[in-house]
Amino acid sequence: MELLSPRKVVMPHYAIIASVQRDFEYIDPIFGVKMKKSISSLSIGRDGSNISFPNAPTNDQLVKFAGMQSLIKSCVDNAEDIKDRIHTVMLNRVKPVTEEERVQQMKMDFMSLKKWFMDDIRTSKIYQEFSKYNSTKKLKPFSKSFNTFILDRNKYTHGQLCFEYPGYNFIIDYIQTPEQQRQYAYVDIQMLTSYNLFYQEIREVITEYTLIHQERE
Repeated sequence: MELLSPRKVVMPHYAIIASVQRDFEYIDPIFGVKMKKSISSLSIGRDGSNISFPNAPTNDQLVKFAGMQSLIKSCVDNAEDIKDRIHTVMLNRVKPVTEEERVQQMKMDFMSLKKWFMDDIRTSKIYQEFSKYNSTKKLKPFSKSFNTFILDRNKYTHGQLCFEYPGYNFIIDYIQTPEQQRQYAYVDIQMLTSYNLFYQEIREVITEYTLIHQERE
């Protein structure tokens, strides 16, 4: 399946970016309580256009902002769930010989765990028994999207959700690694929905992998 990622903002050669942070109060629509929220807003000057910050967001816009934050938090939690599942699989299958190896296993980051998982799928040829990704040709795009899933998770985890004026678009302010450069990307509901669907896809692959290995043993 196609994984929709945050769409990088293409900056003009001479871009001026202004940021303002405001504190607001809004009524939570679920529990009906008054909440205080701090929101960063960006305005990007393009081709000599003026930078301006219009009126403060309405309560409805603030509620949508809080909802967007909640959806992004769900994406982050789901990515952490995938990381934990693969880590558990790896610890059960690869027994460390030394204390140093054990420590290295515990310190493996998400991308390293993903690499181990996909390498094991290929070398063990367990993919031949998968219901969907049962060939190396089918595995390749899945593995590529899995990489994107992890990279997007980093944006969602460490980036800051902002409003972009004047259209009140949702934008993520994040640091691009390894370049350590500040970047901006648009994010919307379709992208977050796509991320959640791919989370389910990865879970299904992990479940198949585990069941097939159990049958082999």
